[in-house]
Amino acid sequence: MGLLTGKDWSIIAITFERATLYRVNGNRKKGSGAVTIRDNAKRHARTIYWAVFDQKGKLLESEAGPGTSLVTPAIAERLAREIATNEAVQEVLEALRGVNIDKAARVLAWDGYPAPDQRAEEASTPAAPAAPSHVYTLLVAGDGGDELESTLRLTEDPGNLRGMLLAPDGSEAPIENATLAEGRLAFDVTFGSGDQALSLRFSGRISQNVVRGTFVE
Repeated sequence: MGLLTGKDWSIIAITFERATLYRVNGNRKKGSGAVTIRDNAKRHARTIYWAVFDQKGKLLESEAGPGTSLVTPAIAERLAREIATNEAVQEVLEALRGVNIDKAARVLAWDGYPAPDQRAEEASTPAAPAAPSHVYTLLVAGDGGDELESTLRLTEDPGNLRGMLLAPDGSEAPIENATLAEGRLAFDVTFGSGDQALSLRFSGRISQNVVRGTFVE
């Protein structure tokens, strides 16, 4: 489809935040940068559906992501049908056409979220055996008291804790030297490569599906 040309492309990823809240994340890139963002969206643990549009709003390609495991098949199928016409998606695409704007996000305003009775029925269904990988929302204190949100995927093998940190822009980095004891989690992670590499140590605490903590050099 020519993603390696000099044109700008808008990459959209609909991500799962919770049962009644999905988010539309958009990035405008060209060439190899567009390919990288698209491929990161494909692999992101919470991506329900992703798509690539040209700057006229034409849908060029789309596909389900790993986050379909977090929703029902009916929801995934409906998002596939409506991704090109959904109002929030169109708002993000319009924003990405702006001057000097290459990122935009909106809450998915949608009438397809599970109804309360459906959620209650799902909650009463016996849980399946736990998968070896677990996805957490990672919250890190930022400047001004705000919390920066990303995603952490952990896999706990016997005697080995490994995982992947997934940033809001779809980029990802493996974690190293991870330890988990009594709810306290620590690991090392390196962002970038070569002279631009930045290695940080994370320390925080897990509570249900949320990890809160801080990074230090």
